[in-house]
Amino acid sequence: MRFTGSVAICFSCGVCAQSISVEFDDTDDHIFTNDERATITAITSIVVAEVREVLPELPPVITLTVAANSLVIPETGEMGMAPAPGRVNWTVDPSLFEGVNAIATKYLRPTLFHELHHLARGYVVQGGKPRASFMEVVISEGMANAFVRDFAGVKQPWAEYPEDVSTWVEELRALPLSALRDYAKWMLKHPDGRRWIGYRAGTFIVDRAVVSSGMSSAEMVQLGSQEVLELAGFD
Repeated sequence: MRFTGSVAICFSCGVCAQSISVEFDDTDDHIFTNDERATITAITSIVVAEVREVLPELPPVITLTVAANSLVIPETGEMGMAPAPGRVNWTVDPSLFEGVNAIATKYLRPTLFHELHHLARGYVVQGGKPRASFMEVVISEGMANAFVRDFAGVKQPWAEYPEDVSTWVEELRALPLSALRDYAKWMLKHPDGRRWIGYRAGTFIVDRAVVSSGMSSAEMVQLGSQEVLELAGFD
C-alpha cells in the first residue's frame, strides 16, 4: 500500500508565479508524521526563498519529493537528487541517527542548496542539457559543492580535496564520456579506496576558477565546463 500526500507553499500573492510543492511518498515501511512533514516543509520553504535570492535562474515552480529508504549517504542518513527540470528528490533513512526530524534539521538545508544549484544550471538526470564530456559532471558537482560551502556556510567531506588533487583532475580529464557508466567508481568510491574523486576534484577546479575570474559559484552557474576549466588554468 502506498499513499502520497502533498502540500504546496506559494511565494507570491494572487497569481502563483513562484511556488514550491513538497510531496511525501508514504509506504508501509514509513508513513511521515505530521511533525516530520512540518519540519521538512518549513526548511524547504525557507531554503528555496534563500537560494532564489542568489540564483534567480531557478525554475519558478519546484517540486520536492520526499521518500524514506536506506539508499542514502551513510555519513548523513539522507541523499538528494535533481531528476528533472524543476524537481528535487530527497531520501531519508528513518532508522539512522535520531530519525527524520534530526536528519532534516541538520542536513536538508545543505542538500537543497546543492540540488537547487543543479536546477539553476540545468544539470539534471533527464530533460536537461546534454553531457558533452565527463568533466561536465565533475564541474557541475564541484560547483554545487562550492555553492553549499560558500552560500550555505556548510563544510562537507566531499568538497574537501587533498594536496595531490591536480593529479586527480588530469585522471578525470582523460576519461571518455562513456565513463558515465562507471559513475559510482569516479564520483562515489573508487576500487583503490578513494572516495568522491569527481566531487572533490570538481570543487578544486571551481575554486581555482573563482580565484582567477573573481566570480562566485552562483555567478558561474551558467558557464560551460570547458570555460570553467580554462578559467582554472587547465586548458
